[in-house]
Formats: sequence, structure tokens, C-alpha cells
Amino acid sequence: MTRGLLMEYNMNTECKTPDPKFHIESSKKTDYNEIAKMIKNSPELNVTKTESEIVTTLTHRIDKMGARSIVIKNNGEILCHCSTLFETDKVALLGAIVTKKEHRGKGMATNIITKIICDLKEEGKKIQLFAYEQNAIRLYSKLGFSIVSEWFEFE
Repeated sequence: MTRGLLMEYNMNTECKTPDPKFHIESSKKTDYNEIAKMIKNSPELNVTKTESEIVTTLTHRIDKMGARSIVIKNNGEILCHCSTLFETDKVALLGAIVTKKEHRGKGMATNIITKIICDLKEEGKKIQLFAYEQNAIRLYSKLGFSIVSEWFEFE
């Protein structure tokens, strides 16, 4: 059984400008296969879908459900990814936050999450996410998220 937390961003938290040394941009369809591989290869995300299924899901969410996907690249290689799983005019659910293992601890996740939070906050959207990994929970708390409730996933 996996214990998880629903966390919500405190809209009174001041948005900080992401570090300009990280090139953050919207992902392109040509990035989806690389993003899918990153998601699939991240044990923290515990994804059971195939890479092809992840690409299909990402495409559907962006094309049909108003989601967005952003990446940090270096020399064309995607190092970090963050997306909304869905958005309405009032709320967004963040997810698929992943940094390649060899690039962790460099502030990329902090900066990419900060970027998407500031964009969503500017649009007046309440921001939520699910978290179940302790390092991620600490990061989200540092960025202004607080626990709303617990949830359990049975295996």
C-alpha cells in the first residue's frame, strides 16, 4: 500500500523568478518520446504504462484537455520535465515532474516547478498535486505547498 498526500499551493506565497541559467520552454510533440522515457525510467513515479502509452496520454492531455508541458533542455537534451495533468479555468493539477537522475540536486525541479506555478498563479488557478515520495514532499513544501489530505493507493 502506498501512502500519498494531496498538496495545494498557498496562493499568498510570493512567486520567485526562475534562475535564467535554466532554459525552460514549452515541450514540443518531438519531445514526447524523450519525456515518456524519462517518466517510465523514474522509479519514484511508479508508472506501469508503456512509453507509447505515456506519449498517447501526454498528447491527449495537451491537445484535448488543456494541459501544458514544460522542459529544461541543455544542447537539445531534455533534463527536466513538469506538466499539468489537467486544467480548468479555476484549478490545475501538476504531475509528471521528473529530472534525469544524473542531473538531480542542481535546482532544476525547483526552477521548473516555480515557472509553472507562477504561470498558473498569474492565470488565477488553484494549484494542486499528489505526492508520495519524501524528497518531493519536502521540495513542494519549500515551494509553498501544504498538505490538504492523505490518500492511499492499494497494490
